[in-house]
Amino acid sequence: MNVLFQGAGENPEEWIRDFRQYCKVSGLDPLANTQTRVRIHGLFETCLKDNMKDWYKTNLKNKNWELQNISDNTNLADLGAIIGLANNNVLRAINANQFKGGALHIRNIVSANNNAIATPLVLAHTIFDEDWLISGGRPTDLTPNAPNANAGSNTIVADIHIGKPVSIQLAPQPLSRELVRSSQIEPGKIYIDPNLHLNNQEWLGMNNALDHLSATTNYISYL
Repeated sequence: MNVLFQGAGENPEEWIRDFRQYCKVSGLDPLANTQTRVRIHGLFETCLKDNMKDWYKTNLKNKNWELQNISDNTNLADLGAIIGLANNNVLRAINANQFKGGALHIRNIVSANNNAIATPLVLAHTIFDEDWLISGGRPTDLTPNAPNANAGSNTIVADIHIGKPVSIQLAPQPLSRELVRSSQIEPGKIYIDPNLHLNNQEWLGMNNALDHLSATTNYISYL
């Protein structure tokens, strides 16, 4: 089991599986409590080395998290309220123009009843099973913006906890899962659609970001 991740030539999905298993055998259950999730976050940062540490420090560390598909006029107080949407009718009561992409699709297909939402817009914090594709989650330098701020922007959550970078690495991708910069593409080799990846400047930021988490885990905020 390899718990150190350098990035170059390594499969991030396989590494995260190893990291998850390491946490399990170490008795670190992300569902236990916030303190355990903070410990896992610190361990995650410590395990990142070289390119991946740089990537993390540049592109994720000290960033906020923007939900591109959920606007700031939903009348929901915070991310916890989005996660905790009670049922289909509560979601349907929010105007469709407050959503885009996957979030709009979910809002439009839920039944008109009080049953639980089959596919939540945002899953609860579980670290390894989070899915931010529906909400369009991505790192941002923009300031936090509540989902009820009504400032004509998207919902932006303060800080990035470990479930977000994990979800980035596990997001479904076509073809090869090898992570490369555009300057490293080799002729004749099939890569993931470059539109799904970071540009060179963002890679540099990402390469600087994976080092920064472990030193500041005491200041990471979770719901």
